[in-house]
Amino acid sequence: MDFYERPSPMALKADLIPQATTLFKGIRLFAGCSDEHVQALVAGLDVLDVKKGKVILMEQEVSQTLYIISSGSVGIWRRTAGEKKLIATLRAPDFFGETSMFTESAATALVKAEEDTRLFALRRSVFNIVLSKFPELGPIVQQHVEEMKAARPPVIKPTQEQA
Repeated sequence: MDFYERPSPMALKADLIPQATTLFKGIRLFAGCSDEHVQALVAGLDVLDVKKGKVILMEQEVSQTLYIISSGSVGIWRRTAGEKKLIATLRAPDFFGETSMFTESAATALVKAEEDTRLFALRRSVFNIVLSKFPELGPIVQQHVEEMKAARPPVIKPTQEQA
């Protein structure tokens, strides 16, 4: 079922802060960030509980949100030759949405919960507030975004005949 209904975010509760902090410290995107940087980012997180089969992010959507998987799994789907194909499955501590979040470009795939999934969500607006307090964070994250972008296989757009 591909019914698209944006999950409702909730503010991060105190009991989830240690888990979110551990996840953030283990994500390559934030490697090299200080404990103070991580604490500031975690303080602005939302939590989303997504039921199996629900779409989290539509292809071509500009969501400006980074999603970190806390539990469960999501499928990354792309349209190839006119049909949707599962190209990857992500599990904790994987993340997605970084393309839209940091480059403000459209998402390159549809992301759907493959099982009941809990996500931590970092909105661009929260990241910008943290960045204004810690400007040194920007180059650290930007370097990792560029490295990840360069390592990622190119997105192949379907031709008119394939669509």
